[in-house]
Amino acid sequence: MRLDKYLKVSRLIKRRTVANDACDGQHITVNGRTAKASYDVKVGDVITLRERSREQAAFKALREGTGVVTPKWLTFDAQNLTGTVAAMPAREDIDCPIEEHLIVELYSR
Repeated sequence: MRLDKYLKVSRLIKRRTVANDACDGQHITVNGRTAKASYDVKVGDVITLRERSREQAAFKALREGTGVVTPKWLTFDAQNLTGTVAAMPAREDIDCPIEEHLIVELYSR
């Protein structure tokens, strides 16, 4: 899964375009190194907000821990602004009901 998509799906950043801009602006590090938005996130990766970026208003909700409900496949430390990928999301982790057979039926026409 791409890093920008992962940041959006994990609810750490609200929009994918904002996550893409954060990666391009070198605000996000993965395992201590800056990463592009196209980085492929793996289990065990540590995603961190850089020190110089922590005081920006865009990341205020992360600092305060308000409104951020992280899924069970991601551990998040609000004090250090560090997230660890515990596992890749499974089908059971999706909270909206999706009927895959209808999607397949639509695109098989």
